[in-house]
Amino acid sequence: MKRSLRHLTLPLAALLLVGLLVPATRAADKSPAQMMPATTLFYVELDDPTKLYQTLLDHPLYKRVMELPDVKAAIENNPELDGLKQAVSVFEQQMGMPWRQALDGVTSKGVALGIDMANKGGVLLARGKDAATVNKFRDTVVQFAQQAAEDQGNANAIEQAEYRGITAHKLGEAYVATVGDLMIVTSNGKLGQHVIDAHLGGDAFSLADDSDFKAALASKRKGVTGWAYLKVRTLRDLGVAGDLLRPKNEDPGAEFLLGGVLNALRQAPFLTAEINVNKNDLRLSVGMPHDASKLSKSRQFFFAPSDANGSAPKPLKPDGTMLSISTYRNIAQFWRASPDLFNEQEAAKLAQADQQLSMFFGGRDFGNDILASLEPRFQFIVARQTFNTKGDRPIPAIKLPAFALVMETSKPELMHPYMQVAFTSSVSLVNLGASMQGYPMLMPNNAKRGKATLFSADYLTLPEDKGKKDAHMVYNFTPTMSLHGKHIVLASTRHIAEQVTDLILADKADETVQANTLIEIDPRIASMALRDNKEHLIADSMLKKGNDRATATREVDLLLTALQYIRGADLKLVPDDKTLRVELGLQFDYEK
Repeated sequence: MKRSLRHLTLPLAALLLVGLLVPATRAADKSPAQMMPATTLFYVELDDPTKLYQTLLDHPLYKRVMELPDVKAAIENNPELDGLKQAVSVFEQQMGMPWRQALDGVTSKGVALGIDMANKGGVLLARGKDAATVNKFRDTVVQFAQQAAEDQGNANAIEQAEYRGITAHKLGEAYVATVGDLMIVTSNGKLGQHVIDAHLGGDAFSLADDSDFKAALASKRKGVTGWAYLKVRTLRDLGVAGDLLRPKNEDPGAEFLLGGVLNALRQAPFLTAEINVNKNDLRLSVGMPHDASKLSKSRQFFFAPSDANGSAPKPLKPDGTMLSISTYRNIAQFWRASPDLFNEQEAAKLAQADQQLSMFFGGRDFGNDILASLEPRFQFIVARQTFNTKGDRPIPAIKLPAFALVMETSKPELMHPYMQVAFTSSVSLVNLGASMQGYPMLMPNNAKRGKATLFSADYLTLPEDKGKKDAHMVYNFTPTMSLHGKHIVLASTRHIAEQVTDLILADKADETVQANTLIEIDPRIASMALRDNKEHLIADSMLKKGNDRATATREVDLLLTALQYIRGADLKLVPDDKTLRVELGLQFDYEK
């Protein structure tokens, strides 16, 4: 027994921390926030720990994943997990009950976690079923730690201290104490004393009295599984993430994607997070105060007017769509504001790009003429591509998905001719590079589709590639542009361009959603696209990781199977008059 305990201390500690750090809620006499110092930087609470455990551990999807052969084999053949299982068994014997029952007993009324800046420590408050259960849990943990210390030849490792009649046990760097049905675990003795003082009736200024915390708590929505608070104001004062929050960005891509969020972070006093977990899905929302009137002039490209309903276009979804991104961005404003958004070096690069891109549009100024003619609504679509295996057209060895960019213009009479010039110039440029490298050439091919005009180009089939099933990657592409009214579609293949054009012709492209940005993913279709390249993925695993073929195959199969259990995923950026929220959602397909 002693020999096994010596090797199980860390696994048991990890188990206890995972179990305890999950939940949070109220105290009978004082709430956890009333016992936390006002200098608390980060705070987490969950209102129903038992429900959370049950939802996660008893979920049909969890059971199905654990029954997967590769998962079962990984668990059964992992020595570290064997040690954890033994630790759990010893812990259950000492508690006299299963670990889940013990965990429920010590957290049934909630747990809160706080990180305090003044004391540079953390504190965990767990309120259990009753004092007897909480004390038994404490005694078991202390006994387990004492046994492990003795096995290592340190019989006096566990120290005791008393404060206001309450005994605390020091286990390594942590202090553990109980007061009635409340368990206190802290990494700092002074922080623990503060909690005890507050619990016993102290009237010191607490986190619950802080004005930022009060405002954050008022925004908490009912029925959430868990809630968290971060005082961003303190981090800014300490200079944390200074590079991220500086006025000028060195990365135009990051600025285009996140500039409005970073602007809000520079002003927000706090962040809040909410999580909801149930049988069908998981949703995480991170929010911050947001005042559109305080948005810097250089970043007004990011958000639509307050009366424009977010203004991201409703996603168009051709067959096989596995990723869609819809967003509002005034790209012309973004381009013009580059001297204010970026450092001198990056701004000079954009100015040079402006001159070079103007050549593709017959000398028209790229920023002031071309970009200014685009509406601030964009869509990017990625779809699984299928290939006709019965024809003689080459099939690429690596099968890439098709993609399309959908734009809108306020001046179709100007943009249509210049987009044709740009498309023709691009095809000529690609052919020039292909001729130098011996790749197939593109042959232009224009056609009408309803009231739309499609400009496309096909890679000519070389005699040696005719009917091949492992041809060059270029055969993934038939570059296509579709023009119809205010809509411009740039696509990697004619097929996806035709499908998107059909949706536009059917008046499916004029609706918007209540979001600044909406990203939707279909993991099941993504799994099919990966399966199309399964042999390549196996070979890549063997090459980069040194796996044998059997191991590489199991690794790839596990990934493909796991994706099948997720029905969908989405990420939204939602602004309103007072709040900016980022929302992440996962939908499960546990019946598959």
